Amino acid sequence: MAKHSRRGNNEGSIYQREDGLWVAQITLGINEETGKPKRKSIYGKSRAEVAQKLNFMIGNTNNYGVINETKDSLKTKMTRWLLDFKMAEVTSRTFEGCMRNAKLHIFPHIGDLPYTKVSTEICQRLLAKTLYIEKKLGLATVKKVQFLLNQFYDYLLIQKEIKDNPVRNTKISPNERDKLKKKEYKAIRPEHRNLFFKAINKHKVWKPLCLTILFSSPRIGEILALKWRNIELVNPDLYGIKIENSATVKVNFDENGNVLSREQIIGVTKSAASERENPLPDIVVDALREYKKMRQLEQAITGYSYVGDDDFVFGNDEGALRSYSGTRTMFDRFLKRNKLDKLNIHFHTLRHTFSNMLFEANENPKVIQSLLGHKDVKTTMIYNSVDKKQTQSARVILNKFASEME
Repeated sequence: MAKHSRRGNNEGSIYQREDGLWVAQITLGINEETGKPKRKSIYGKSRAEVAQKLNFMIGNTNNYGVINETKDSLKTKMTRWLLDFKMAEVTSRTFEGCMRNAKLHIFPHIGDLPYTKVSTEICQRLLAKTLYIEKKLGLATVKKVQFLLNQFYDYLLIQKEIKDNPVRNTKISPNERDKLKKKEYKAIRPEHRNLFFKAINKHKVWKPLCLTILFSSPRIGEILALKWRNIELVNPDLYGIKIENSATVKVNFDENGNVLSREQIIGVTKSAASERENPLPDIVVDALREYKKMRQLEQAITGYSYVGDDDFVFGNDEGALRSYSGTRTMFDRFLKRNKLDKLNIHFHTLRHTFSNMLFEANENPKVIQSLLGHKDVKTTMIYNSVDKKQTQSARVILNKFASEME
């Protein structure tokens, strides 16, 4: 018969079996399949030995009910996967974001757990409770963490190191803050567009640059990389812009994935679909012609080359590639000077406005998708915002159909 002994504080259940061996048990969460507690037994030759082991285990059991271990931890395994596999398939900037999300939002919470012991329950608690509710991270950030973890465990599944992906069935329900954010009007509102046009019309750089984005949709990286040979301003039948490159930042890492340096480079576009030739409306052609004449005059004064075929259309004062961060800072100052800084306008807002103007004119979504350089028309549809005037116009259409039924 088992011989029980009075338990000390935090010792759990300790007893002696008939064979003289001492035993203790500790609860390690809930079994997802049965709903019953998961327990681990600890053995020793004396009560003191078992109590010592039990106290050590209690002190090293985390909030997720799993004993912390350093061997084969999620942090160790996932870091290797990031460096050996993820780095090879994405751009350096994307990889930097992956490493940042892992180091900030995954490793501090579950990084010490054995990667084979991470359950759906643990992942669900990390994403929905720890990150979204307690840390109050935005839904987009939590979704990126979820996506990264899911990719990692899909890799382990392919390698047959695990039987199931614990991330696959996790759910995150948007809170009221993110529901409202999703409904925000992403383009420049129709009532604010004239204010913006008047402001840029006074500026030698923002006028051609912003009009080109507003009416031809290049991303900011694409327009910074734009060269004069990519623009047709002579033949009216061919007025257009050819987008084939993008300015980006190349990030250099050490062997542990830490950032060593960053450098601005000309790279490929975001995707194959992003390489495109878009038409230029007359308002953009006129603005670019006027801007090119001004740059020719500046070139004669400074001695720098501004308007050659291989010169950047929107290069800096020395004709070199402008940095994204510097351009954005200058644009923010411009908006503030013109009292437009409260209208939620940024460079990507201009692309949303381009899409919305065509959407308001009932253009085919597939045409808008092609002009924006999106791989999927679903992305294009997300770009578009609807205001009350558009929803009211639906009433007129529905009344027309109703009258035909009478």
